[in-house]
Amino acid sequence: MLTVHRGSRADLLVARLGDLLATPASDDPFVPEVVAVHSRGIERWIAQHLSQRLGADVAGDGVAATIDFPFPASVVEQATGAALGEAAPGRATSPDPWRAAELTFTLLDLVDRGAVPLGDLDAFGHHLAGSHDRRLPAMRHAAELIDSYQQHRPDMVVAWTRWDGTGLPPDGRGGTLPARLAWQARLTLAARDALGETRAERVARAVSALQAGGGPLPGLPPRISLFSLTALATAHFRVLAALAARMDVHVFLLHPSPVAWERAAATAVDAPPPGAPRQRRADLPEPDRGHPLLRRWGRDSRELQVLLAGRGDDDALDDAGAVPPKTLLHRLQADIRADRAVDREDGEPWTLADDDRSIQVHGAHGRQRQVEVARDAILEAFASDPTLEARDVVVMTPDIEEFAPLVDAAFRASARGDSGIPDLRVRLADRALTTVNPLL
Repeated sequence: MLTVHRGSRADLLVARLGDLLATPASDDPFVPEVVAVHSRGIERWIAQHLSQRLGADVAGDGVAATIDFPFPASVVEQATGAALGEAAPGRATSPDPWRAAELTFTLLDLVDRGAVPLGDLDAFGHHLAGSHDRRLPAMRHAAELIDSYQQHRPDMVVAWTRWDGTGLPPDGRGGTLPARLAWQARLTLAARDALGETRAERVARAVSALQAGGGPLPGLPPRISLFSLTALATAHFRVLAALAARMDVHVFLLHPSPVAWERAAATAVDAPPPGAPRQRRADLPEPDRGHPLLRRWGRDSRELQVLLAGRGDDDALDDAGAVPPKTLLHRLQADIRADRAVDREDGEPWTLADDDRSIQVHGAHGRQRQVEVARDAILEAFASDPTLEARDVVVMTPDIEEFAPLVDAAFRASARGDSGIPDLRVRLADRALTTVNPLL
């Protein structure tokens, strides 16, 4: 069974996850729970919160153990292999030849050997006919397109494999591709001749096997949870939806506005069965009203709702209540939850208090100074709120590799006895393995 737990606050979602995991899915205590996450930072945050809930006689004295935190793609790959009767270790150690990184050099080899005549690639082929130095970035772009199609447009890729090469290639929705894009289908079919079955075909076979069979699958736990998703590929969702017929699948979705969810659900068409194509633009039109931040930043949430609409049980979590906002931050959060326009005239005058510092903007010269100001602001917050803990603070940056050494230097410099600044423990997440692993 598929259950979608959605809420506008992560702490409500992790509390519901704790309630779910408090009841074991298996009688064997050594069978791990599987909670798929999209980053290692989220993994640590979840584990810290679950350690205060699971096995606790008194609040805060529990322990989080026997919980695996894979990435969603790993869960889907494991389920696909189990459905097709493949050995999981073999699939885990073999690189996927259809990943963009590997596919780039396959395409480059096909073009260099003349296995794909440039004339068959239309305008793209004329571009490749120039300098050889231009072929690698061009092939990388083509590989990324094909990789993306197999995740988000699997029906189109499967339809290409049945195309006889005459006319225009199908688009997987009953129509055809524009002539200027026909080269993508031809290049994909050339790669299929060299590599064998596409990932989209393999996923389609796995979904059919899951829908046809019954009972538990070997190598898979009896329950799978996916926490704090922001996006989910169509191919991945189809595997999970088919898997939900064989076991419990729980999706914990952080959605900013329950009002926007209900509004979008009211305008969406009835959900077709899993595997059936749908016209995405017609399903969920862009909102023309509501909060501007939600319109601008809520596209991923709306896209994910297209996939989830009408499928599974809906568990809505929200604590908005009727408490009036007291600070600017609370006001902003309330407006986003209610999807209200900022310039509305609803007869509710609201004035910013003189001591309201819930949202602050600091101007600083240079990145080093920005990090130092952030450190001082965090220290001030700890001094003014004794209940605040390190686990309650997150520092976000658009370029973690650029700021990581600056954060490490500024925050750990406070540990020196002569600095007069309290020690701040900091954990850096989401860094590249080649940066943090000396061997790599």
